[in-house]
Amino acid sequence: MEIYKVQINDLQLLDFVDQVNWDLKQFVVLHIRSPHTPYEKNYPLELVVFKKQKNESWAEKNIRTYNNSVYLVDLFVSKLINILDEKINGSYHLFFLSDHGEAMGEGGRFGHSGLWPEQYQIPLIYKRGTQNTMIDEQLRDSPEWHSIKEASQLIGYALGFYQDWRSKEKNPLVIGTEIEGRAGYLVLERTDTGFVIKERH
Repeated sequence: MEIYKVQINDLQLLDFVDQVNWDLKQFVVLHIRSPHTPYEKNYPLELVVFKKQKNESWAEKNIRTYNNSVYLVDLFVSKLINILDEKINGSYHLFFLSDHGEAMGEGGRFGHSGLWPEQYQIPLIYKRGTQNTMIDEQLRDSPEWHSIKEASQLIGYALGFYQDWRSKEKNPLVIGTEIEGRAGYLVLERTDTGFVIKERH
């Protein structure tokens, strides 16, 4: 039985973005699906950049198809920025982040079912319109990556719910695959050079 009967293509979200009435203040959330397994089901053949190699191993296929799915996401973000620049007169905030990372062979690991740095060290990408904002200054000297809690506070600041935002979380909590913590969790400690594991449960 074929579970994925309809091929997912995140580029379809752009039609929705194009139809939004940007003359009004909007808070829009777009959920990207492409870089999720099975990766090869989530992008059209015409966007394949990384081609299948002869005698490809399972790991090589996993990396190749993941890279193709990420290429689609890169294309999506580029087109999204073009639409926002065209439709909005200089004033917007675009935040791009993930709820988790994905291991792609580091230490022989794949996926996101363990408490590994590849899982919890995710980038926060921020793009604004042409108007300068205080966020630029605050992010410039902030850590390389932020917890989901910090990211949500930053978005709240951009929307005007907070008077100030600085990266204040000293000991982020990283939860495993179950939010109750039954699948394990980490307490991290922020240092001058990044994060170290303070506690593992």
